[in-house]
Amino acid sequence: MPCTTRAAHPLITEDTGTQGAGRWQLEATLDHHRGHAPGLLTVSDERKLVLSYGLKDPLDLIVTVPHTRTRTDDTPAVQGRGDVEFAAKWRFFEQQGLSSGLRPGVTAATGDEDRGLGTGKTTASLFTIMTYDTAPWAFHLHLGRTDNRTVSDERRQINHYSLAVARKIGDRLQLVADISQETNPDKGSNTAIRSALFGAIYSVNKDFDIDLGYRYGLSDSAADDALLLGLAFRFCPPGDRFTAVHRLHWIGYIYPLATRRPDRSRMTGDRFPITAFRLEK
Repeated sequence: MPCTTRAAHPLITEDTGTQGAGRWQLEATLDHHRGHAPGLLTVSDERKLVLSYGLKDPLDLIVTVPHTRTRTDDTPAVQGRGDVEFAAKWRFFEQQGLSSGLRPGVTAATGDEDRGLGTGKTTASLFTIMTYDTAPWAFHLHLGRTDNRTVSDERRQINHYSLAVARKIGDRLQLVADISQETNPDKGSNTAIRSALFGAIYSVNKDFDIDLGYRYGLSDSAADDALLLGLAFRFCPPGDRFTAVHRLHWIGYIYPLATRRPDRSRMTGDRFPITAFRLEK
């Protein structure tokens, strides 16, 4: 089975595509945001490394490590690693081009909440995903909720809705569009965060994609605009499949690196424990 050629970035909306058993994908993304308030300009760069591994054909394990740099006018920039997410994507239904899946996730409190780089507590999310693939068109629906546990005074329940469409142009190019709405975590505002996105994904070959996108804020609570750039590398190991030991050993190495904090004494009960583990036969 060849590696799956679907890539989520620059879309906000997830699709139901998975890597396939024993296959890997590494994504490197950069989102450059600009937001204006009266007399105030905020510029933010969010970089992410996303590693996906196909535990089974319909089931992926995903680790996302973000790094953010934010600057407001002439104030010094604040930068550092954010909260690391551990997630899974399970496609449980597939028939005649229609497929459905679930994407549960847990975010560890690895960012420095005092500098605005994290929530300060472990959060959880659950999303349902639907894809209808009728080549050359594909349509994706993404609905869910995040339990926004944070040390800040923000809304606890964050709802997300988004819809995306993709159109293949030949064998290498996809044109994509996305529209989304999310609950504003700011309790002082009832204006939802709404945005629209247009972009393209170009497959250099079956294992390497380049994507570019532009997102525009549709509400005052959203960033004015954002330029999005991403790379996706897929690699298939030799042989049929990894053994059970190989399939999850990578978590034992990535987890302590991703969740390490400069001051470990601050890891209290609300934080994700720093523990490495391996799944043996």
